[in-house]
Amino acid sequence: MNGLGLDFVSELVGTALLVLLGTGVVANVALTKSKGFNGGTLMVNF
Repeated sequence: MNGLGLDFVSELVGTALLVLLGTGVVANVALTKSKGFNGGTLMVNF
């Protein structure tokens, strides 16, 4: 794989990982039966 392709794949994987973690945190705060329910803005922003 050349340099440009490797850069593209690296950015894609990194972005997907950040989106996955971000949506998981928001779901944890929003779902009523989860341990992180009503965690507040500190939990989401940190």
